[in-house]
Order: sequence, then structure tokens, then C-alpha cells
Amino acid sequence: MASEEIVITRLPSGVSTKVLGSQAFDWDSIRILAERGVTYKTIAKHFNGLPVNTIVKHAIEHNWLTPCRTKRMVRDVGRKQEQYLANVGAARDPDEVMAEIWKERQTALNERTFEVVEQALGAITPDIACTMIEDAKDLKTIVDTGRIITGESAREKEVEAKASQMAVNVGFLRSASVEIIDV
Repeated sequence: MASEEIVITRLPSGVSTKVLGSQAFDWDSIRILAERGVTYKTIAKHFNGLPVNTIVKHAIEHNWLTPCRTKRMVRDVGRKQEQYLANVGAARDPDEVMAEIWKERQTALNERTFEVVEQALGAITPDIACTMIEDAKDLKTIVDTGRIITGESAREKEVEAKASQMAVNVGFLRSASVEIIDV
């Protein structure tokens, strides 16, 4: 009868892998190697008697942050973010966002300009106002500037555009005639 050789790995503590099985391996070191990107096959070669499948199972059970798992997690988080943003409607066109930012800036500028003009006009005494405003043209310039700053002229243009559109629609309806014929 031929005797089979059994490979027994002696650990520094003197405990053998035959007695403890996979518990005998230095799993902390194996985890560090795996998380640093060393392949499971290379780790298995280094630790005699440790199957690759055992390392894989251990990594999954203990949630090791291996490079492969980290990439998968990043990809999954990216997908979840995209889905969330799409669901809540937060995914917006960059041009639309920039237009909104510039509108807010213009509004802030208009408000600040109006404050400055208001303070300047408030500081003018009636006798100085008479010398500043020599004719109706000067007064019209001041009023027009105020209307532009407050946005009133832009609102008027919108109202005029809507009114002219309505006039065209009403005119079109009036031009359509219905004839009733008695039989």
C-alpha cells in the first residue's frame, strides 16, 4: 500500500491547516492583498492549500473593498443618481440653468441700479431739480430709465404682443362668415 503525502502547512503559531482548515490562514493579510488589487489566483499560490473559490466566498461574505467591487459600487451609485435626478426632474439642460442664472443676475443688477437712482433722486432738492430738468426731454429720459430698470417696459412689450395676437385672432373670426340658406 502506497502512502499518500499530505501537505501540511505549519503556521508560526504551530497550528496546522489540517486541523483548522481555512481558519488557519491569515485573513487580514489576504484581505489587504485583495483590496490592493492582487488577484485571487496569486494570493492562493502564496498561501499553499487555499483554494481561489474560498477567497472569493470570504471576500463576498465580509464585503471586502476589492478594486472590482469598488468599480461596481461607483457605477451603481452613478446609475442611482441619474435615476433619482430624472425622477425628481432635477436633471436640467445646462443652457437652461445658465439662462436662469443670468436672469437672476440681471434682476439683482436692476434692483441695485434702482436703489442708486432712488437715493440720488431723493437727495436732489427742488431748486437743483429745476436746473437738472430743463425741458420735458430730460424728464422723459429719467422716467424711461426708471421704467427700464423696474422692468415695466418689458412687461408692456409682452402685453402688447399678446394684445396684437388676440386682435388678429378676433379679426380672423369676424372675417369668417356663415350663410344660412332657407330651403
